[in-house]
Amino acid sequence: MGQYLSSPVVERAKALADVLERARDPFDAAIRFQSTLAPFGIPALGAQVYHLRADAAGAESREGGFTLNIAPQGWKGHAALEFLSLEPGPVLQALDDQRTCFRYSDYCPREADEFGATWEALGSAGISEGVGVLAKGPGTMMAVLSLPVTHDAFNGLELASIQLCGLLLLELLKRQLPDVPLTPRERDCLARLAEGRSDEEIARHYRVSETAVRFHVDNARRKLRAATRQNAIERLIAQGGL
Repeated sequence: MGQYLSSPVVERAKALADVLERARDPFDAAIRFQSTLAPFGIPALGAQVYHLRADAAGAESREGGFTLNIAPQGWKGHAALEFLSLEPGPVLQALDDQRTCFRYSDYCPREADEFGATWEALGSAGISEGVGVLAKGPGTMMAVLSLPVTHDAFNGLELASIQLCGLLLLELLKRQLPDVPLTPRERDCLARLAEGRSDEEIARHYRVSETAVRFHVDNARRKLRAATRQNAIERLIAQGGL
């Protein structure tokens, strides 16, 4: 196991912060990150940064953002590239379980038919497992790191080391994604709240349901990175939005 992710990775977790700090930009940092872990059985990297939006019914979906894939030259045109970045389903399940680090097989069971193509493609590239790292916030922002691994013999300490390194990288990548601006309706609802209107009064004014009002206010609050409605109003005023 020493040739993979045992003590060398724990030691490199400390040094990796310096490696990332010396990077020219976040994308250079991702390349340095992957090349540092490549000798320990992590041949590729997939990163996604986007905004996670919820509709009025509570269903979540991704909005905007970017995807970054780093893979060996031999993977060019390979089916494994299609599955390098994690699908939304496993990511949302991990969020529901309040996990920020997990094995691929935790949420993509090998025996499940829906993930058959995933494991077949990864297996043909020599990948037997993978590690996902999540970083949520600020606001609606979500960052996901996918690290395919050529073995599955890592323990909790090694996973924690990968998680620490991954979170450092994700924080750098998140800086490349701008905040999502408030929609006109989100701004209007906050403006009415600032005037002292209730949800019921705002709903009547705009001829929508109170649920819709709460949806717009909650979205605005998340975008403004505010803990409460009052905090959201104060931040919007400070930004000159009211």
